[in-house]
Amino acid sequence: TDNYLDPGTMNRDGSSWTKDPGDTDFHLTDALTDYAVDFINEKAGVQPFFLYLSHPAPHFSGEGLIGQARPDDYQPFSDTYTVGYDTIRQARFERLKQKGIVPTDMALPDYSDSGAPPWDSLDSSKKTHTAEEMANHAGLVAGVDRSVQRVLETLQSNGIEDTTMVMFLSDNGASGEENLDALHPGWANTCCCPFRYYKTYLHEGGISTPLLVQWPAVIGPGAVSDRVGHVMDITATCIDVAGVEYPSPYNGDAMPPLQGVSLYPSLKAEPDPGHAVLCWEFHGKKAVRSGKWKIVQAAGSNTWHLYDIENDRGETADLSSAHLQRTQEMSELYDCWLNNDHDTGPCSGLVGTVPRRARPATSKGAGLVFPVNGNRFTIPYRLRGRLEAVELFDADGACVTTIDMYRKNDRSVFIPGHLAGNTIRFARCIVR
Repeated sequence: TDNYLDPGTMNRDGSSWTKDPGDTDFHLTDALTDYAVDFINEKAGVQPFFLYLSHPAPHFSGEGLIGQARPDDYQPFSDTYTVGYDTIRQARFERLKQKGIVPTDMALPDYSDSGAPPWDSLDSSKKTHTAEEMANHAGLVAGVDRSVQRVLETLQSNGIEDTTMVMFLSDNGASGEENLDALHPGWANTCCCPFRYYKTYLHEGGISTPLLVQWPAVIGPGAVSDRVGHVMDITATCIDVAGVEYPSPYNGDAMPPLQGVSLYPSLKAEPDPGHAVLCWEFHGKKAVRSGKWKIVQAAGSNTWHLYDIENDRGETADLSSAHLQRTQEMSELYDCWLNNDHDTGPCSGLVGTVPRRARPATSKGAGLVFPVNGNRFTIPYRLRGRLEAVELFDADGACVTTIDMYRKNDRSVFIPGHLAGNTIRFARCIVR
């Protein structure tokens, strides 16, 4: 939206809608919450329901951040950020360590290459302006907090709090696109502490956000999971929880393959291997996550950087030169994913999709990659060329072994013997 106080023409129940010109107390966050509360009250006790409440706040607006938060939400933060983003960021980092959320030996990533100069180098007017922007950003977040409270209280008043699954997350890190009336990059880095960078980057600060889930009938208080998920897992989770099948076709129309892997096992504290591999691309930036390993490439660069995310979540130590083969193998996974339209072809299994049509493997040397369950798996595509060998990878993305294969009608592969101590997560077929 361009303006939280007057968003212009919107859509409500299929019809155009605008705010009452005489409503001087209007705020979009509260208006969306009013509608959500009315919806819950209407459906509760009558039929199961699905509510998707997507707040634009605290996303930047075309009018700038200043003045977009309600005065009562902004006021508590009016002086909070005048000390500067360097001081606030360090204090947040220390608090995260004290609470045990991050390891005590974790290093805070440097932000000097993210477009943010040190706070002390800014002139006084710039400091005042950016601190006020950050205070309004915080005020917008306070408005969302109040919205969530109202939704939870509505579930409670209708007696359905325990049996309703509520999921809350942000779609990415904080916006640091200052030229688009977003936060100053220094404050965006602070919002994404303890990670590196912010929105539009594929480092952890841009793509990693916590998922909060409330479901008292299933999830105990204080439960924490380190399962790596993706927003595309939300649909798969809702379908799994509801106990229904993904429609194909739907109302006579063909449906795209279901993306994502259900989070339901993790919510029930059951074993949940999650994704074998996840791949990203955004405005020329690239990334791959496999087990504890992650590779990242900047836009316009041909160089991959490798990080051990399990031990270096801040992505401060590039290990690519020490693990050349691992970096190469993961970059090949990215090429496989990218060259097969993301939702079909060799890498579709990596993101939980089911292939809708056979698609040949690419040219000589290509890797056909798919998950492995137990000691038997099936090649989901007819290959172009001769299948020479199969590489097996463990949960950390490391190649365990390379084996010759036994084929049955070019489709079934049986792994001989037992690989003691190894959990095979995915396989790659080598085509010659």
